[in-house]
Amino acid sequence: GNMYAIGIDIGTSTTKLAVIDEAYKVIITKRLEKEDQPMLEWMIDKLSIELGMNNENCKGCFLTGVGASFFEKDSLAGYPVCKVDEIKAIGAGGLQLAGVDSGLVVSIGTGTAFVNAEGNQYTHLGGSCLGGGTLVGLGKLLLNEDNSQSISHMAEAGDMCNVDLCMVDVTKENVSFLPEDATAAHFAKVTDKTTSADVARSLLNMISQNIAVMAFFCCQNVNKKNVILIGGMTSLSQTGYDCSRVGELYHIDFKVPEHASYAVAIGACVEGMPLL
Repeated sequence: GNMYAIGIDIGTSTTKLAVIDEAYKVIITKRLEKEDQPMLEWMIDKLSIELGMNNENCKGCFLTGVGASFFEKDSLAGYPVCKVDEIKAIGAGGLQLAGVDSGLVVSIGTGTAFVNAEGNQYTHLGGSCLGGGTLVGLGKLLLNEDNSQSISHMAEAGDMCNVDLCMVDVTKENVSFLPEDATAAHFAKVTDKTTSADVARSLLNMISQNIAVMAFFCCQNVNKKNVILIGGMTSLSQTGYDCSRVGELYHIDFKVPEHASYAVAIGACVEGMPLL
């Protein structure tokens, strides 16, 4: 039968859980909001029954993420616990899901981390304080909406040209390599006619676009042409789209692999399995 491993990424705002088999195939994914964290053990017990997992066929629980530091016990739901460095989990998870052996892995969670992944060497290049936390906080202030999926849905009817200043608004000439529809300044064109949908669209773009530009600068630095986007914000359709627009400008390939939201939990298994 199958061998299993349970990856758990205890993030700032949510806990992501992924069960994978020995071929690193994703069997099931689950997420818990911060307030539901006490249910983690219960959820693993439930999954064990569902999947027929036990101490014989399950390698254990591989914990990562900022919240893993608070976890003191050496077992969880009867499985041994192994902690995995988050930077390694980000790099390994991104490469595994994208099916490549090198790339810049950008994890867009509450904030954002940039990791250069080369074979099994993972280097943390830095981070950005922009991310899902920014979206939720500013969404609450500007739109009275603090659910990222709802903001994304609201944005579908919006036009960021009603909010952002574009190059065509500021000059008749082409400046360097920038096309006329390139953003010149976020939120610099707000008028009385600007709608909530426009604001939602522009807010999503502001976050993704700046992360994508930073990713490009990182790529320059480590000689990469491909960026793998993972983390919670990749579940919003606009994120991949807005990053890809930046990619077209700078000739960088941005990819959002399947299960991207759970990449760090998956990477914890990939990195951790040889340790146990």
